[in-house]
Amino acid sequence: MIQLVKRSISGDADAFLELMEKNSLAMYKVARGILDNDEDAADAMQDTILTCFEKIHTLKNPEYFKTWMIRILINECNKIHRHYKNFSRAEELPEVPGQDMSIEEFEFKEMLGMLDESYRIILVLY
Repeated sequence: MIQLVKRSISGDADAFLELMEKNSLAMYKVARGILDNDEDAADAMQDTILTCFEKIHTLKNPEYFKTWMIRILINECNKIHRHYKNFSRAEELPEVPGQDMSIEEFEFKEMLGMLDESYRIILVLY
């Protein structure tokens, strides 16, 4: 992994693409844990990939690439979350029947929704 990061820093686009493919699942899990839907998570991931590509030359320690990338992703998620903070989607969209959740899963998600954002992020990431 460190070799891919070093090659990416030196300008190898193929190495960067491979690096993003290897980290895409981790990025999705973090983004989906912070944001409420897949579309917003995909937007955050896309913005993160673009930012990483543009700024990878500023990374000083290749062994900290994943930490650096996840921090950028969290910042992108927070930006999207702030954008929708004053906008209530529930009021504008009709309720669509979704998957059946177990009672435990429903209670857990309800509990997460009541927590302060900083605590919710920590629990979701854990």
